[in-house]
Parts: sequence; structure tokens; C-alpha cells
Amino acid sequence: MLDAATGEVISELLAFDLSWIVWHPTDENQLLLGTDQQISIVQPFTGEPLFTYPYRSPFKPDFSPDGRYLALENGSRSNGIVVDIVDTANYQRVTTVELGNSLVEGKSIQWLSNEQLALVMLRVPIEIWNPFTTEIVDIVSVGTDTWNPQGTQFLGRTAPTDNDGNSGIAVYDRETEAILAQLVYLPIVVDDQKEASG
Repeated sequence: MLDAATGEVISELLAFDLSWIVWHPTDENQLLLGTDQQISIVQPFTGEPLFTYPYRSPFKPDFSPDGRYLALENGSRSNGIVVDIVDTANYQRVTTVELGNSLVEGKSIQWLSNEQLALVMLRVPIEIWNPFTTEIVDIVSVGTDTWNPQGTQFLGRTAPTDNDGNSGIAVYDRETEAILAQLVYLPIVVDDQKEASG
């Protein structure tokens, strides 16, 4: 752990086979260290272990915006992927979201608001769930794993924009899935004379 202002080493944490590191969004005294077997919650400045949670996935979990809950993919059962919702006050499971017949691996989990969780699979459409009632509240037909903090817009690819099949990138409105802004790849023009001279 480094002080960002001075570069001074504050603490050194022993960790093996890390898949990811996530700092709690509202409690600087909680740092999550993830492997494919468990999550270790530690005090980042002292290295003191606080909690552990069994975990069976390489995909990074995500906190609710208020930091109260953590959503994490926790393996699969015969009827699909399982996502645990965990209370970060004591790291006890509150509920489990079972994704029915989604017999594909997860890609990412993202909280869009305190009551809405986007579960991004290796396919579209993307399902948005209420993690506490375990109901689907929305479906997005454009593939994405990048949302604005409010969960109202997202980045996604567009149809190919040139003869080489390159796609553009667009900002979409979540409600209408209309394109709000778009980046189109333009061909690079090479000046043969400049290249020849040098």
C-alpha cells in the first residue's frame, strides 16, 4: 500500500494467487483481495484480516453504490449461475440470485443503483435484476459492461462502419437504446511522399 501523495510504503499485504483487488467505495478500512477460492477482507493499512468469504469465480464482484452490499458470482448449479448478495457490515449472505437457465459463464457484475444490478453474461441480452426481490426489472439488447454511475447510459459497439468490418463505439440511452453519441473509426491516410522522404 502506497501513499498516493508521497509514494511512501504504508503497509505490505501478503497475498497469493490474486485475481483482483477492490477497495470498499465508502469505507477506506476495507480492502477486498480475491482469489478463485475466497475473498479476504483486510484492513489495508495494517493488513489485519477482518472477514473471509468463500468464492468460486474469477470475475470481480461489485459493491452497491452506497457500499452496503456486495454482489458476487459464486459458482453455478445445475440450473445456472448463482450470485450472492452479501451485507458488508458482517459479510453474511442476504440473498441469492439464481439465473435460471443461463447456462453460460458470467462476465461481470455491476451495480447500477442500490436496487438494480446488471448481470453481464457472455451473451446478450443483458439482464438487470433487483437483487433483493430477485426479479428481472429490465433487459438491454446491446452488449456492454461499461455504464455511467447512474445506470442510465452505457457504452456499446455499433454495426461495422467501414469495409474492413471495424465497429464504432456509441453511448446508448438505457431506456430507449437510442444512440446519443458515436465515435466512428476513420481510415488513416498515409502521405506517400513524406513516408518516402523520411
